[in-house]
Amino acid sequence: GAAAYVVLASTHERALEIVPREALEQHAVDVPPDLGLL
Repeated sequence: GAAAYVVLASTHERALEIVPREALEQHAVDVPPDLGLL
């Protein structure tokens, strides 16, 4: 399997109780502040 991409800004901090921060950062994607720019 493969891990899903993660938007760190939208990830609840309690997720860190289950998943190490490093694992989240490895799969992190950036989203521009203004989605109209996409």
